Amino acid sequence: ATGIALSWTNPGNYDSLVLLRDGVLHETLDPLATSTSDAPPIGSYAYQLVATCPGGTTVMSDTVLGHVVAMELPIAAADVGDTLSIGVSLDFRAGEVNGIAFGVAHDPTRFTPVSVVASGALAAARGGLGPDMFLTQTFPAGITVAAVLATTAPFEGILPSTPPLVEVVRIDYTVLPGPTGAFPLVFDDGLGSPAVSREVVVGMDTVVPSTTDGLVAVTGDGAFLRGDVNGDGQRNLTDAIVMLYHLFRAGGAVPVTCNDAVDVNDSGQLEISDVISLLEYFFAAGSPPPAPFSACAIDPTLDNLTCAFDSCQVFEE
Repeated sequence: ATGIALSWTNPGNYDSLVLLRDGVLHETLDPLATSTSDAPPIGSYAYQLVATCPGGTTVMSDTVLGHVVAMELPIAAADVGDTLSIGVSLDFRAGEVNGIAFGVAHDPTRFTPVSVVASGALAAARGGLGPDMFLTQTFPAGITVAAVLATTAPFEGILPSTPPLVEVVRIDYTVLPGPTGAFPLVFDDGLGSPAVSREVVVGMDTVVPSTTDGLVAVTGDGAFLRGDVNGDGQRNLTDAIVMLYHLFRAGGAVPVTCNDAVDVNDSGQLEISDVISLLEYFFAAGSPPPAPFSACAIDPTLDNLTCAFDSCQVFEE
């Protein structure tokens, strides 16, 4: 997590200098020190310096607050042509959030942003009024957001909640035609002119949040049934034989359009263990393969395997 930086000036010489965090000894400092840093968990903390002067007199500094907050983008999946809806989440444990700013970058060959709106805790703030100001910019490779909760008194913000991770912004993208695979969504401090940097205003304090970037698995239209290798809507001995031919028949491999369906054990690899898992399930009371097995869906596991098309449509239409 992004830490808390503390700095000060020393008006005199000290025999000793210590830092208290929330009233408890946290760090013994060099008496000449004028700065330190802390990396506590997400939350708000009260810091105070205690110095011992020559002769034994003890002096204490004013208390200052430090905050640690975090922002997150999710792991998601979408098919080509879909509208992908992504929530940006904020994690804070104390204080009141009065402003938020950030940028999110994307691959412009795979995604086009179509809307950016206040959502979740940000939309519900101030009795459902949401932010007084919500400013967005859209660029070919990213978006920026700046929100001010209130511009007039009473200056109400977002209060901590349980659980503390709350959605604040929702971004919708169109997934463009192109290669399948995993594509990142990342917090980016370089978008816009001037650039919009990450910032969360807690009370009147500026906090740079730590971030967790997102990842989107893009498939060609790839809903499937795991183990339905030939795409006929059934799982049986034929699928196991097709898998064997696909994997091991030199010079004449049977083409398969959905490698995710071949990955019966969901290891992310195509190998003989997938054939064994399918045969054991049908003929030796083995465990059922991982989802999606009972109903069509996209692969919940991010790996390098894809479906070239929605194999479920073949037998659903």
